Amino acid sequence: MAFQHAHADQVPVIMTDATCDLPPEHIKTYAIGVIPHYIHINDRMITSDAAAVLPELVEKHNAYPTISALSITHMRSVFQQASASGRPILAIVLSSKMSRTFEHAQAAARGLNGSATIAIVDSKTTAGELGLQVLTAARAAQEGYTIADILPLLRKTYINSTLLFCQDDLAFLEHSDRTSLVSYRVAQTLGLKPIITVSKHGDSAGMYVASNERPRSLREALDSFERGIAHVANPRDPLRVLIAYGDPTSAALADMLSARLLKRFEHAEIETFLASPTNLATTGPRTVSVAFATGNWPV
Repeated sequence: MAFQHAHADQVPVIMTDATCDLPPEHIKTYAIGVIPHYIHINDRMITSDAAAVLPELVEKHNAYPTISALSITHMRSVFQQASASGRPILAIVLSSKMSRTFEHAQAAARGLNGSATIAIVDSKTTAGELGLQVLTAARAAQEGYTIADILPLLRKTYINSTLLFCQDDLAFLEHSDRTSLVSYRVAQTLGLKPIITVSKHGDSAGMYVASNERPRSLREALDSFERGIAHVANPRDPLRVLIAYGDPTSAALADMLSARLLKRFEHAEIETFLASPTNLATTGPRTVSVAFATGNWPV
């Protein structure tokens, strides 16, 4: 049966949270709503939408930032504004194993007492891999898909996608609330920069875990990234890739990785861009992440 476009008022507004890594033009083009996070530096707290001051605060306080979920009250206000059009809301947020954002979003939606239709999806991941799910949903909504139509596409994207990242200073992750899953002190002692991913199996599903790759520099991490992608994708397979970076040095490495992947994979669709401030608060500025999914866009 051919797909039938939904009535305009059934097509959802797509939302995500500030850990989602996507090029800014996609956020604008698809009118994707972004739920902020709180960023803490010592006794100072800002929201991630004011993160332009973050580098100054880090230098001033000589401290590592941490992030936390937006309050339920604040999140309810975000949903009220997003629902003003009368359309339903589909919010796809980072893994519930990494943050209370999913829990707070559910409570905020319930607090609206049925005045808006809101579906909250636990992406079970973060960063660019979350970005792949959000972009899939946004493309589908633009084509007139309903929430019920979009949910299977998100599942398919999750199954076919992977997130890998490497950071120069593991202390940023060590000071976050996500560190027990990374052998931080061992890696620091040995001078390693472990490739970190998000598990999809067992009790650790939806949490950061260190992969078997242990490069000694971000430059060596490019080899690990390429091997990781080649492990699941053949040279002629369609491939979608989002590469995020944090500073000029890592931007140059991101461009190098993009060039290598375009040479190796015939049908690769690759975008490189600055990572979200919320993610950089966790990884530090010198970082490269790559999220990839095999196959064509499902819509």
